[in-house]
Amino acid sequence: MFERCFRGKAQNFTETLSPVDPAKGYEIWETRMRLTEEVTAIWRAANALDPIYIPQKLTTFEVIPHPDLLTRAYFPRDFLGELGFTVLGSRELIHAPRERFFAAPGLKGKGEARESADSDRTYALMVAASLDRLQAAPFNIIKMDRESLAAQQARYLEAIVPVDPASRLLARGTNARGWVEVTLFRRPEGGELFPLGEFLAFSRKLGFSDEPKYVYPTRGLIFLPVRGPRELLPELARFAFVREIQDPVALRSFKPPLTSPAPEGEPPCQVAPLESSGGWVPKTAVLDGGVPADNVMGPWLRTIKKEKPENAPSPGVDAHANGVAFAATFGPLRPGESLLRGWGPIDAVRVVDAASDQDNIALMYTALNEVILALQEGEYILASLSLGPDAPARDDKIHAWTAKIDQLLFERKILLIVAVGNNGGESHVTGAARVQSPSDSLNALSVGACDSLGPDWKRADYSAIGPGHGGPGLIKPDLVCFGGVEGNYFSFLGPGWSRVDDVGTSFAAPYCLRTAMGAWMKIGSWLSAVALKAILIHYAERGDRDPNEVGWGRLQPFNPGDEPVGANPNIFQGEMKYRRYVLNEIPLPEGDLTGKTLTIKATICAFAPVARYHPYAYALAAVEIRFIPDKNAPRDSKGHHPTLPFFDGDAGKAQEGQSPRDYRHSNAKTAVNSFPAEVVKAPCFLIRHVDRSESTEEPFPVDYGLAVTVTVT
Repeated sequence: MFERCFRGKAQNFTETLSPVDPAKGYEIWETRMRLTEEVTAIWRAANALDPIYIPQKLTTFEVIPHPDLLTRAYFPRDFLGELGFTVLGSRELIHAPRERFFAAPGLKGKGEARESADSDRTYALMVAASLDRLQAAPFNIIKMDRESLAAQQARYLEAIVPVDPASRLLARGTNARGWVEVTLFRRPEGGELFPLGEFLAFSRKLGFSDEPKYVYPTRGLIFLPVRGPRELLPELARFAFVREIQDPVALRSFKPPLTSPAPEGEPPCQVAPLESSGGWVPKTAVLDGGVPADNVMGPWLRTIKKEKPENAPSPGVDAHANGVAFAATFGPLRPGESLLRGWGPIDAVRVVDAASDQDNIALMYTALNEVILALQEGEYILASLSLGPDAPARDDKIHAWTAKIDQLLFERKILLIVAVGNNGGESHVTGAARVQSPSDSLNALSVGACDSLGPDWKRADYSAIGPGHGGPGLIKPDLVCFGGVEGNYFSFLGPGWSRVDDVGTSFAAPYCLRTAMGAWMKIGSWLSAVALKAILIHYAERGDRDPNEVGWGRLQPFNPGDEPVGANPNIFQGEMKYRRYVLNEIPLPEGDLTGKTLTIKATICAFAPVARYHPYAYALAAVEIRFIPDKNAPRDSKGHHPTLPFFDGDAGKAQEGQSPRDYRHSNAKTAVNSFPAEVVKAPCFLIRHVDRSESTEEPFPVDYGLAVTVTVT
């Protein structure tokens, strides 16, 4: 399956954009009256506030677009820009519009009334403006040329409303030391870290203390811990640039495994010497607690320690890190195994010092800083991570771990394999069993655990389930690998050759990394990280198992000496820019195909830029893919190639709650279809760039990888 791979050929083109339909939207006169009243009310309320709540005389409010008009073409960038308003972020919203602009089943079209049950998903834009701009806004709205883009975009808006400070306060007082985590919107033109200084002055005046060294800025947001009088948290939430105040989360705990005594006499097996394969080896790391000095992995493992460790590793961290490193290097111990052999050398990077302390908010930030530092400075292109905050995925929030790591993976082109967490036994109804941060990262390969290496397997009961964060990344976990269960443990060797039995997604993820490393070495250095992700998903097996539990399926291990199995894939990869599309031509098997059936399996993955401050539109760009059975067939009146359904047939099998638009923009999906050879004469997949951002700047590019196999029956 990895021995022979073919680099596919692609043709690049530029597409023409479709114009916006000016017939859609509310009447301009009604829009002007309504918006001027709403903006005036916001100005009056903000102008009456003490200036300490509105730093530099800037306030915030929400702009709600119509749920039928959420594409880039209808985004109100010109309207907001003409008024001098700045978009800070967004939040998801369920909203029942006054009118509909697209017909729905059973309705005739525009203007048809709907019941409140016909509410739809939209989002509220979090917007900032100065008091002067707000005061002038009613006049500027009225004087807008009715034919201008600004006026047309105003017609697509449902409302402009104030922010209720109570909606920002999510903390329930679960931290024994009184800490809460505050998330601030960050306004770039107000200064590098504006409004951090103003908020600290405000919070200290209220009696809150803070830890400046744990202030964590990301793109568009600032995270910081504070503690103080809990009864004053509602007052703290009145600060205009607060996004939310919530209880902090700790790192997941490290539980001691079952350890057998070290054997007497000769060790039960030997470690093969590290020999040069003569080929390329990807620079690979496991990010955890390092490994004990007396580990048995020998030359296959190099330990990278923190320069200034704050605490000595605890026994729990040591044992966990040793098992993670062993899984990445050798996989689980197999019956009768006498010689342990890896694919190549791996770095074991220490990113955490001690076992998690439920009240130690600093540990979470320190560990994240170390993970980021390792990925930035280590020059790794393949890595695994088996720790993170005890924070299940939420649709209305992206955790700092997810946001910071996700963007870094896109920028550095790193395939990071992340354990989804062992909280799968928690409540499925409340969402407590959902995959944990940062495994909900779009650009990571998220791995859960299954209970067996044999043909009869299922999700391990403890393995976290989907969905991931809403939108393009809803299918999580991406894959499952063997992680052990009681009675069929994931076994490895500890210091002194003692046998250790354990279970967990912490071992499934680095075990997946072992296969990924071998696949990359077999294929070659020309392969990109995102194309490798596509190949791993392509060869997963799911059967009729629930994708909410196992994602795209189980990845079979690939060990040194294994014979490749399965059809040889055609691999396409590249960078997609705005308004660009590519035709990826699929070579057909040689020989007479008359009367034959062609079965085509295709898997596409994308690395995309992300916006932590926009949970609803988290992916700033995406790709869409269409199947063209014969690129030489006559085109339609618009010049489009005739297409056949391919990935669309799986839309109903995707995670519940995912919209058709989000499924089309999914950053990972796979499908298999069969066609008569007479229909598929010159097949290709058309991939186009989709911009999902609101930026007026040049849209972000997307990296993609496509794996395709064709078999004949």
